[in-house]
Amino acid sequence: MHGEQGLRERKKEATRLALREAALRLALERGVDHVTVGMICADVDVSQRTFFNYFSTKEECLLHMDVGAADWIPDAVLRRPVTEAPLAVVRAVVLELAASIQTRKREVLLRARLITEHSHLRARYLAGYEVFERRLTEGLITRFGAALSEDLRLPVLSAVGLGVLRAEFPRWCEKDDRSLPEMVDTAFETLEQHVLARAKEQDHERC
Repeated sequence: MHGEQGLRERKKEATRLALREAALRLALERGVDHVTVGMICADVDVSQRTFFNYFSTKEECLLHMDVGAADWIPDAVLRRPVTEAPLAVVRAVVLELAASIQTRKREVLLRARLITEHSHLRARYLAGYEVFERRLTEGLITRFGAALSEDLRLPVLSAVGLGVLRAEFPRWCEKDDRSLPEMVDTAFETLEQHVLARAKEQDHERC
């Protein structure tokens, strides 16, 4: 039974990826406004009903806004070791997201090119980060309690974590020799070093 479920999930993921890549390729070839859901489905040889099982609109397909794409994040937060502090949890989950992006580099680079050529898509693309940020905050609140969110610490940590990913992403698109998780991890390491250094300075000033 588990093997059958795993096979179904792999087939669904393959269909999702094929739809996204077809949409991106067609949009780059013909222009976003000249591509329809029907064209995308014909290219992949699936029905429009299948398309709408994964995406609500053509734009969601183009911008990797799959239905429920960020739903895994709260569970990922809860799976982290109980001894981990909030920032360490954020770092681990963002690295997991970066690893997922790394495995889809061809698709991701096509999307980056599309957004560069069609600036009106940028706002909707950036809105996708907000969804991931919101789901990350929800997971942190569930794990650490609402008290930590009242003074904005958890929402701020979510924003910082996704901000690290957003900052490293353009640099990764331009480099062939480094992985996105590696770049994001290095950025987190630098950030934490600065935070610790600043904390030590403040302790010294109080003394």
